[in-house]
Order: sequence, then C-alpha cells, then structure tokens
Amino acid sequence: MPTTTDLESVLGEKGIDVRIPLDADTVIHQIDCLEKRHLPGGRIQLLLAISIINEKGVPETKLVNVIGGSTAVKKGKRQPGDRDKLLDTDTLPMRESSVFDSEATARSHIEMALRHLLLSCGFLETSAPEGVDRCFKKMGRVFFANVALRCTDGSTGDKIKVLLDLFDKHGSEYDYALVMSAFQESIGVSLRDQELWIIRNEELLSKKSIGIYGVDNQNPNRIYPFTIYPQETALKKYFMNTFPQWKVVRSRYVGFERSNQNRGCRRD
Repeated sequence: MPTTTDLESVLGEKGIDVRIPLDADTVIHQIDCLEKRHLPGGRIQLLLAISIINEKGVPETKLVNVIGGSTAVKKGKRQPGDRDKLLDTDTLPMRESSVFDSEATARSHIEMALRHLLLSCGFLETSAPEGVDRCFKKMGRVFFANVALRCTDGSTGDKIKVLLDLFDKHGSEYDYALVMSAFQESIGVSLRDQELWIIRNEELLSKKSIGIYGVDNQNPNRIYPFTIYPQETALKKYFMNTFPQWKVVRSRYVGFERSNQNRGCRRD
C-alpha cells in the first residue's frame, strides 16, 4: 500500500501541492476526499478521510484538513497517454468471468498478467533461482516474484520465506513480489479472510520490501498493489495508477456478491 509520501506525490501530479500531517512512512489503507474548496490566491483546501494502518496492524481513520497551492496551470497538461501507456497499448484479452474453474486456470492467468506487465516496463525474463516462480531483470535491477493461488495455504508461507531469504541476501536494491488473484473466493478463500491475511502480514513484508499484488480476475492488464510499491520507476508509476482503481473494483465486486445473495434468499 502507498505511504504518505506516495499520496503527496500523486496529489502533486494532479496539480495539488499539499503536505499531509502524517509521518512520511505511514501506510495508507484507503482515502476519501470529503470536501474540496478553491480558495483565493490559487490555493486549494481538502478535507480527507484517511484510513491508515496503525502500530497494531489494523486500519484507523483520521480526518485531515489540508490547504496548499494549486500548480496545475504551472505544470501544464501532460501528453495524452504518457502515464496510461501500459494500460492502453498491447493489452491482453479479458476473461468472460471473474470465476476460475480450476487452479491451473488461475495460475495461468496470474503468470500471464505478471509477465506482460514486467515486459511492458522494459524488464527481460531470466532464469529464476530455486523456489522462485518468475524472475525479471532490467539494467541490473532484479524483480523476484512468487505466485500464490490461495493466500491462506501453507505453501504460501513457504513462498514468502523464499522471498524473505532473498531480501536478507540482496537487500532493497531488488524488488520482491507475492502475486495472487484479486478475488480468491472461487478457489476457496473469502474476500474477508483474504483481507485479514493481508493486514496480518503487510507490516513484516513491507519492511522487507516484499509487495503483495492482486491480478484482476477478468482483466489481466490490471494488477493492484495491496501493500508497498516496487522501487523501479516504471512499475511504481503503473501501480500508483492502479491503486485507486482497486477501491472501485472491490466495491463493485462486493455489491455484485450481495445482490446474488439477496436473490438466493428470495428464491428460498
């Protein structure tokens, strides 16, 4: 998940120069803009509801009122497609359903999406060390990735241990990833259990530069960051773009599931 520094960077790219009154490395779980006002002198005021991960590892919401300058005119308009290039060109075909009919289908979908993203960002696939599912390299920077079908499986713990060992060996000069499907209910893990698992593990993994990422079940061109961003610039920009999309996709998914449950109750 992004930090306070990442949030300020995203707002800056949108032409809003503000400082968030939280520690720079505070992990942000969710953010809502409750009010936006334009003030005299080109200033702007935002009332934000920011859900952070506190020292106990659970979300805590803080109301933050910030006032800063609007630099949108000074920065000018970005060229169309600069930041969305990876999402708009050479896209992979979408699946018809968000449900996986087998573990093999889920794994293939995740690995295809991951490989496509890394190659699009200028990485080259290289031979992976023992215990690592996929390995990519770009100008000396290595991206180690393990695929987890179900976050709650014991095998996922083994995959995490491999990444922890790699971090102890190489440190933060490389990027490390645990990649899974965004919604695992069709293969046995509820969204609630999945999110609880992420909350329990994100502090440890984030300290070791290990990110948790979810591949959209239908659209392999979208991978969402559930914890930290990679440090490689192109990947970081990509995930800064998909992070706010996750909130919308999750809300739609939950609404769809509730609708199905309500229809089932009426039939009973």
